[in-house]
Amino acid sequence: MSTHVCRTCGAPLAMDFPADAVTPQAEAAPRIMTDRDAARLNAFLLFENQLDASLTTRLKELVKAAAIVPMSDVPAGLVTLDSDLRYSVGQLAPETRRLVLPNASHHSGSFVSAASTLGLAFIGRLAPARFSIPGSNDHFQTIDLLSVEQFQA
Repeated sequence: MSTHVCRTCGAPLAMDFPADAVTPQAEAAPRIMTDRDAARLNAFLLFENQLDASLTTRLKELVKAAAIVPMSDVPAGLVTLDSDLRYSVGQLAPETRRLVLPNASHHSGSFVSAASTLGLAFIGRLAPARFSIPGSNDHFQTIDLLSVEQFQA
């Protein structure tokens, strides 16, 4: 286990993750979101009442803080809903999954719910990127977002 310092607040962190990984405090940085995704996520949140309260709050905050752009102005490599993401978790082999709203996900393993911890971490990021998400036992999992194939309407 390594000790790192939070790049946001300077507090020591006793966690096992690379020093260049994004800390949870930095997760609140504004991200880019399409007008289409913002509308879909807001509509989803109006009717959703079965999500964990903390995930619902984080999703609302993400939509509220995001820089909203028209679909026509989306930069290449931006993670949007229905994008196919190629990523790896820790030292595991890369995999490809589609980022979807929870009601569109299946247990087949080929989807990532936008309302999951991993899905929330992906929304609005530009590939390639490296960041960390909370894992088990107060550790963080490093995620490498390798590429994004955007949804074409």
